[in-house]
Amino acid sequence: MRLARGEDDREVLAETADAKSLGAEHTYDADTDDRARLRATLMELADTVARRLRAHGLKGRTVTLKYRDETFHTVTRAETQVLSLDSSNALFAVAFRLFEAVHASSKVRLLGIYVSQFGDTDAQLDLFGAGEAPKPSRADQLRDELARRFGPEAITRASL
Repeated sequence: MRLARGEDDREVLAETADAKSLGAEHTYDADTDDRARLRATLMELADTVARRLRAHGLKGRTVTLKYRDETFHTVTRAETQVLSLDSSNALFAVAFRLFEAVHASSKVRLLGIYVSQFGDTDAQLDLFGAGEAPKPSRADQLRDELARRFGPEAITRASL
């Protein structure tokens, strides 16, 4: 009867669910069609997402691109890899390929990169000769260390 009146002295327990995806996005102050700027943004997003994946000890198989144009039309495209990845360069390569498939002549308002399908399925796939997932480069490792010591803005790629 007390529960029906909303009276409950039991301790409230919050369930914490593991994240299903991890990503980052960037909204431009002004819409842009500058291809070099768009490419640089994707590279910076790939670096950010890959660094966060490695910081959490995660690898993911599905890379999703979020693309919003000047008319606020939003498109998402995803590609699932055979092997899990956490490498900045590998993530950028997939994201840029997805970008090239959706980008036309319109200006871009927002870009985002997300990674999902976490888990270590690589060991199982390797049994079938799928190969080895790209490892974080020495540059990735160095950027991670400098970001840990001095903050994420301490170092950036020269192309950015």
